[in-house]
Amino acid sequence: GSRHASLLRSCFGGKLVQQVIWEKDGARHVSEREEDFLQIALPVKGHPSLSHAFDALVQGEWLEGENKYQLDSGEKVEAQKRICLGALPETLVIQLKRFELDFESMADIKLNTECAFPNTLDLEPYTKQGLAARAAKQLRQSPQIYELVGVVVHSGTANYGHYFSYIQSRDQPHRWHMFNDAQVLPFDPSNISDH
Repeated sequence: GSRHASLLRSCFGGKLVQQVIWEKDGARHVSEREEDFLQIALPVKGHPSLSHAFDALVQGEWLEGENKYQLDSGEKVEAQKRICLGALPETLVIQLKRFELDFESMADIKLNTECAFPNTLDLEPYTKQGLAARAAKQLRQSPQIYELVGVVVHSGTANYGHYFSYIQSRDQPHRWHMFNDAQVLPFDPSNISDH
C-alpha cells in the first residue's frame, strides 16, 4: 500500500507457482496458482546445500492413497504437488529457515546445520519454463544466473542474538566488507562459510 511498495516489487519481486500435476487419458495436466514473493524462504533442516533445498522444493510431494488430488469432476487421481519459480526478480533474496519449534520441549530452537551456498546460482532448473522443458524432453532453457553480493548472519540462539552482514563492494567486485553495527571492516569472502 505505501508509495515505496512498487519500488520493492520492482527490485525484489517475483512469482512462485504452486503446481499440481497429474496424468489422465495419456495427457499431462497442470493446475497452477501464482503467489508474489519478495524473498524465498528455504528450509535448512535436511538440506546440506542451497541447490538441495531448491531440488526438494520443485520435487514437492506425491498425492496418493488417501491423499489423492480431487479433480473438479470429483474423481481422485495421483498427482505431484510442487512449488517452482515463475517470474524471477531483478535481485533475489533467499532466507534460510533456521528457526523452528521443537515439539518435544515446546521451545524455539535455532538450526546451526551447515547449508552451503555458491557464489553464482543458476535458477533455470527451478523455473516453470525449465521444468516444463525437461518434462517435454526439450533442451535446457537459457541460464538464469544470480551472483552472491551479500549475506546476513545471525549470531546467537532462537530467543536472542545479533545480526550482521557481509556485503560485496559495488565498485570493486572482489572486495567485501563486514558491517556490524557501527563497525565496517574489510572481509575475505572465502571465510563466509565459517560464519
